[in-house]
Amino acid sequence: MEAIKIENIHKTFRSLKKKQKAVEGVSFCVDTGEIFGFLGPNGAGKSTTIKIIMDLIKTDEGKVLINGIDSTDYRARRNLGFLPENPSFVENLTGMETLMFQASMHNIQKREAADRADKLINLFELSDSADKQIRKYSKGMIQRLGIIAAIIHKPNIIILDEPMSGLDPIGRYLFKKTIKRLNKEGATIFFSSHIISDIEDLCSNVVILNKGKIIKTISKDEMKYLSSAGYKIIFEGDAESAAKAGKLSNINGVENLGETLYAITIKEAALFASVLEKLKELDLKIISIKPIGRDLESIFIKLMRSEK
Repeated sequence: MEAIKIENIHKTFRSLKKKQKAVEGVSFCVDTGEIFGFLGPNGAGKSTTIKIIMDLIKTDEGKVLINGIDSTDYRARRNLGFLPENPSFVENLTGMETLMFQASMHNIQKREAADRADKLINLFELSDSADKQIRKYSKGMIQRLGIIAAIIHKPNIIILDEPMSGLDPIGRYLFKKTIKRLNKEGATIFFSSHIISDIEDLCSNVVILNKGKIIKTISKDEMKYLSSAGYKIIFEGDAESAAKAGKLSNINGVENLGETLYAITIKEAALFASVLEKLKELDLKIISIKPIGRDLESIFIKLMRSEK
């Protein structure tokens, strides 16, 4: 079952002088129990899409279903946790008071709420600041508090908009560790980011958005295919046979690794089988085959360039 289903949503913002299309015909599904990444450059329409999911703004066209319930129905958000892009809290309250208030909105008893808040505050290393007013918090501390507030009621769907913005390396580590644990316990995680390494590290499926439109949907299986930039084949043989191997089509020479060991690089994964067969015909002994990886960042940049 889909935890989140988005069907052909459109949103145009209007001012006195012009119209700006923020989201145009966006459709995708987030399966129950997965970590789903929403990737795109700044201004791509990620936050607008998330606000539509949360019913903070109305879509001009299309609809969103959360656990099969229309997102405009308050019942759709009963088991949902949300962190906006720029979380803000009542500055006169302390961190602990903020979390207790958040828990009370979900009808969590005070003793249970205090216990959960203590554990999460310690987990995110905010124990020294729990009794300080929010006005004294740094941006990173507010971001950590926002993440805690989004998960204190143990939601089964967690929606996070740029959750690691402003976090230091320790905060990023703690966030990733917590997200992986929550997902292992059964929570569905949907988060947007323009930081590609975060998406690559956490997500099994990715939607790439640009200028309000989806330009690519990448499944975990397709990500493995796209992340392959070729293969490096190490083989054993004499110099003459190695030289012949270096002259094969789509091979840019041969690398001498010492004595009778050589290596060639295949930059097009689709040619792997044919090159391997030719090496066998040359009576060369294959020692190892190593895939050459391409990270999600290079895939993203390639897609952006093709869009332009």
